[in-house]
Amino acid sequence: MKKQFKVSYYLRSNYENKEGKNPIMVRVILDGEMVNLGSSQLSVKKSLWSNSTSRAKGRTAEAVALNASLDALTASLYELFRKHEYDDYLTAESFKSLFLGDEKEFSTILPVFDKYIESIQDKVGVSLKKGSFQKYTIIRRDLVEFLETKYKRKDLGLLEFNSVVIK
Repeated sequence: MKKQFKVSYYLRSNYENKEGKNPIMVRVILDGEMVNLGSSQLSVKKSLWSNSTSRAKGRTAEAVALNASLDALTASLYELFRKHEYDDYLTAESFKSLFLGDEKEFSTILPVFDKYIESIQDKVGVSLKKGSFQKYTIIRRDLVEFLETKYKRKDLGLLEFNSVVIK
């Protein structure tokens, strides 16, 4: 399923740096869910910023350079989005984690389950009975079937896996 994606910028008007400029903040909307990514590391004087276009006003060298930097940031955000667009677990929060580099080793439930099954496989016959190990593989199979029937998805993001899903 194709996802909707939009990048916008806004001026943090309640803060000025030492140069009298306000930081430009980044906001992303993914399938109607909004998330603030934080500062773009760019700043501009409030008088040079257009709220309607979310760009610097004018043709000064500073405005042209700032708008080019915003375009480059937008392009990198769209590139990251296109890379993960068809991932079932992609939400606005998970996109923020990807962008900020906070993404953990596992982002969905099935790889975590597989890693656990792999870790207990060595214990079969030592501290774990074969029947118990088989129950874990059956539970994994049932989880996949449940996700496909109830959520029409092959996997579920860890951030989405909560008590509502478990019940």
